[in-house]
Amino acid sequence: MFVIEGLHGEKFHRVDLVFLCEYIGELENAILQSDTNQVGYDWLDIKTLNTTPLYPSKLRRQIMNLYEGKAYKVYLGNEEIGDTEVTD
Repeated sequence: MFVIEGLHGEKFHRVDLVFLCEYIGELENAILQSDTNQVGYDWLDIKTLNTTPLYPSKLRRQIMNLYEGKAYKVYLGNEEIGDTEVTD
């Protein structure tokens, strides 16, 4: 759904790909493949998205626009040092 790049303060060019998923429950005996660079993941409730920490924060408005059926941007550009927290 969304793409954000990260260049500043990192040794490599990072590209974040954000997917739209539906949680259908836990699968018995499922083998989860993880990325050794991945810190973790969390399912966020759309009802509390404006008050939940979200990184990168510039995703917040676009996720809400998608959820509300409004126009949204797919490519969000480079993440900049000091990007303001978007909570509206």
